[in-house]
Amino acid sequence: MTGTEFSEVDRRLRAVLDSLGETAAGSFTVRESGEDGCRQVAVEPRRRDALGFWWSHCGGIVLGVDVRGVSWELQPTAEDLDFLAEVVRSVAAGRVRAVLAPGRAEVTVFLADGTCERRSSGQAPVGCLPLPLWPRWGRRLEYAAYR
Repeated sequence: MTGTEFSEVDRRLRAVLDSLGETAAGSFTVRESGEDGCRQVAVEPRRRDALGFWWSHCGGIVLGVDVRGVSWELQPTAEDLDFLAEVVRSVAAGRVRAVLAPGRAEVTVFLADGTCERRSSGQAPVGCLPLPLWPRWGRRLEYAAYR
């Protein structure tokens, strides 16, 4: 990836934060860090019942939500950056549900176009053990909007 491509991706990611600042100003804090061409951003909502998120950009992009390691591995393409922006808008709007069970989590993000994006994670060793139908009986959470 050239420096120009990296700068364009950084510009697009910065635009996501700027847009969030316009719609939900004062309702979250941002922590940023970076070294050696990598950048990490973490957004923490002020409301306790809202969901935080983060991303890391080191060539590829990892977008995560603050639920037991749930994340998406993305490429620095226009399509994936649009997806990241949609997920961020949905998280800030409180259109997220989670199901938690021992060692695992499933997060559903309801996007503005009516589709939903579902992602699961598991943490060893408990997350490796079979738990039949855990999404049906696990603890359910719904997250609030940032505002």
